[in-house]
Amino acid sequence: MTADLYQQLPAWRHGYVEVGGDAETLRLHHLDFGDSSETAEREPVALIHGVCGHAAAWSAVATSLASTMRPIAIDLRGHGASQWSALHDYATITHAADVAAVLDALDLDRVSLVGSSWGALIALAVAVAQPDRVRRLVLVDIEPSFEQRETDIAPRPHAFSSGAEVLAFERGRNPNAPDRALAAIAAASVRPGPGGLVPWFDPYFYDRWPHRRDDWWDTLANVITPTLVIHAGQSFVRREVTERMAQILPYGDHVEIATSTHVVPVDAPDALVAVLRAFFEQLP
Repeated sequence: MTADLYQQLPAWRHGYVEVGGDAETLRLHHLDFGDSSETAEREPVALIHGVCGHAAAWSAVATSLASTMRPIAIDLRGHGASQWSALHDYATITHAADVAAVLDALDLDRVSLVGSSWGALIALAVAVAQPDRVRRLVLVDIEPSFEQRETDIAPRPHAFSSGAEVLAFERGRNPNAPDRALAAIAAASVRPGPGGLVPWFDPYFYDRWPHRRDDWWDTLANVITPTLVIHAGQSFVRREVTERMAQILPYGDHVEIATSTHVVPVDAPDALVAVLRAFFEQLP
């Protein structure tokens, strides 16, 4: 990693948990923003990123929420500082089991879950599998099923020559993101590798997104957790779909963040925090 990019990284608190079973055991990384004894006693909220993302994508949101909660952002297997699956076991339900294992290791019996994009489906899967564990559920800009095949992936860079190039790429994807937050997120998204700075995820995801096989429509009606569905106004995700999700959910509500593209925690963190606080305060 080049020095100019590396210096953008804050001194976050890192943690690691081993997950898996007989077939494969992996070490997963998370960022714990409850970095003091006072914050550690606050209500926990687990933050789950999307495909090709990483825990630091939540840094601006988590830093704000840490004034009243204990935010924990998890690197999914195959992403960020978490290990890659040699078996390419990246199913949504596998990720959900990983999230539950991380929460178990941290002795967090009851949490709020916030997921962005694929992370929203993973959060949904946790809420379905362990309804007593999830206090509140937030699904950020996702549809429950997909028209694209899992191999219908748009090309993305395999390497960058400089930190400035990484930052420009992230700016292109997140045109509304605050400058300082975007700099830290860009810094956490790459590591030194062949050809320069390489994106920090399993190259498997250049060619295949397993969640495109998912269909969660029939599951929504069984979710007993109070759930907020968030639509990004500048996203490819269709508002009529997210509104339908909220209507099907037994305790669903819907809100749109009009000024955001798809990755809301990066592109509109302040607006997302305001929406989350309102939802959390509504359901103490």
